[in-house]
Amino acid sequence: PHKGSIRFDGADITGIKPFEAAAKGIAYVTQHFSVFPNLTVRDNLLLGGWTMRKDSALLQERLDGIFARFEVLVQKQAALAGTLSGGQQRLLEIGRALMTEPKFILLDEPSAGLSPPGRP
Repeated sequence: PHKGSIRFDGADITGIKPFEAAAKGIAYVTQHFSVFPNLTVRDNLLLGGWTMRKDSALLQERLDGIFARFEVLVQKQAALAGTLSGGQQRLLEIGRALMTEPKFILLDEPSAGLSPPGRP
């Protein structure tokens, strides 16, 4: 910010680095599509759980949780993320952010790039 500070959970987080924000339980979904287009849906989600990669049971539990929330991702889990529709890519990004079970998720214009129903 140009003035003031940003506080989260009672602490000043102004100017912290992205990995520090993630460690504090903050997840971020960008305005523009940010899937890894040449990786599968499943691999994109696993990247969201990178910090728990050594705990395969926890990683699988989180992956199962995302698939339970977003059924379309189950059906598309072997597809390359770049082949998904805009709405499906947005779900994938949100699912990837939720893999860490953040305390706070920041969505930067979650409907950006999505066409209204019935429009190209």
